[in-house]
Amino acid sequence: MSTTTTTTNLPHHPNSAENTLSTTTRTRPTSQISQKTILEILNKKATTTSLQQLKQAHAVVLKSGHFQDHYVAGTLVKCYANPRFGDLDFALKVFDHVTKPNVFVWNVVLKSCLEHNQPWRVMCLYYKMVEASDSNANKFTYPGLFKACAVAEAEEEGVQVHGHVVKHGLSGDLHIKSSAIQMYAKFGRVMEARRILDDGQGSDTICWNAMIDGYLKCDDIDSAHELFSSMTERNVGSYNAMISGFAKFGRFEEAIKLFDEMSIDKDEITWSAIIDGYIKGGFYKEALEIFNQMQREQIRPKKFVLSSVLSACANVGALDQGKWIHAYVKRNSIFVDAVLGTALVDMYAKCGRLDMAWEVFENMKVKEIHTHK
Repeated sequence: MSTTTTTTNLPHHPNSAENTLSTTTRTRPTSQISQKTILEILNKKATTTSLQQLKQAHAVVLKSGHFQDHYVAGTLVKCYANPRFGDLDFALKVFDHVTKPNVFVWNVVLKSCLEHNQPWRVMCLYYKMVEASDSNANKFTYPGLFKACAVAEAEEEGVQVHGHVVKHGLSGDLHIKSSAIQMYAKFGRVMEARRILDDGQGSDTICWNAMIDGYLKCDDIDSAHELFSSMTERNVGSYNAMISGFAKFGRFEEAIKLFDEMSIDKDEITWSAIIDGYIKGGFYKEALEIFNQMQREQIRPKKFVLSSVLSACANVGALDQGKWIHAYVKRNSIFVDAVLGTALVDMYAKCGRLDMAWEVFENMKVKEIHTHK
């Protein structure tokens, strides 16, 4: 079952005959290292190692005789696929050596491909899994698979996968249901998404939020609002979706009304949504007022919020507030990337402080072409 193209420099694996022998004797490891110890080593390597050190751990796994243990093999695949230092082709090569992988190993490799933005590879491997008689997909397989279909805009495959879910009696799983709703909404098929929500098997807040988000992605703000209003239980995600939706459609009074009447704690996304909405609508002073309120509530803004607020400062000439944000960035050792740096340069330039604009420009560690425009 070959899935790779670049497969060099891995520790030596047994050939086919040796693999068969390894499978029949895998309950009798060739060393005294236990499976538990091997898993502890690999889990530690997953967060603290380099690719070379991982290969050394891989060699230890092979020597121990535990490689064909599914949990060991799956964990090793996951380590190789770590985007921080890993290589997906190496991970898939390791997977190729697993004799009769079980659903755990398949799910690990599918998730790894998705994390490396390889949605079509996810689908190809899934169909290989379906063809294999040794493994059946489970409830952990399908959420990522629906996401892969949505990212790849693979509508036909997504519908087919949904058919598999129904066939295997998994359509009532809430995680699968919310993922299916998101996928159908991404395809613009909101009626199918709504049928899944209303299928009589129960839905949680996450499913309802997915449907609201689906309506908003299809520019159906009224249906989203109607569904939101009918919810008996809402979480911060429900409010965030509707506030963002109202702001997107220029319905700022409704957005701020919903913002003000929230009975649960606002998170950073809530504040960001209302600020970003005001800025996109050209209501810069209102955006700055909300930002000041955010500071009084001691909510720490993320970098993209600071960039948005700097845009508001630039448009109303709020130099003092812009300087405060710049000081905040320095005080909290926030890395000035191209987006934040450009926002600072623009703010200082529009507020008449070309000297400060030039200083920021000179100190930027990342200079992308739009900074020069």
